[in-house]
Amino acid sequence: MGVSIEREGAAAIVVMDYPAKRNAINPDSAKEIAAALNEAAAASDVCGVVLTGAGTFSSGGDLRGAVDRQTMSPEERRVIVYGAYQGLIRTIVNLPVPTMAAVEPATTN
Repeated sequence: MGVSIEREGAAAIVVMDYPAKRNAINPDSAKEIAAALNEAAAASDVCGVVLTGAGTFSSGGDLRGAVDRQTMSPEERRVIVYGAYQGLIRTIVNLPVPTMAAVEPATTN
C-alpha cells in the first residue's frame, strides 16, 4: 500500500495504491506521490513518467481529512494546502521529463 515505482522500458510508472480510499489523496499521500515522481524522473534513463492508480486512478481529495481539519486555523489549513496539495501539482509541472496520467475510461450503465 502506498506508492510504488515500476519501469517499462524508458518510462517510469508511479502507481498510487490506497485501495481503502479509492486512491483519495490526503496531505501525507500527496507528499509521498510527489517524492515518488521526483525519484522516478531522476533516473538518467527515464524519458517519461506515467502517474496511475491501482484499480482506479484517484477518487480525488480525501474528504474525511478535510472534515478533520475544520477545527484548524485558516493559517494551518493554508500551510497544508500549499505545502502538500499544491506541492504535488508543482512537482508534476516541474518534472524534467514528459509526464502523463493513465486514467481508466469512464463506464456507463
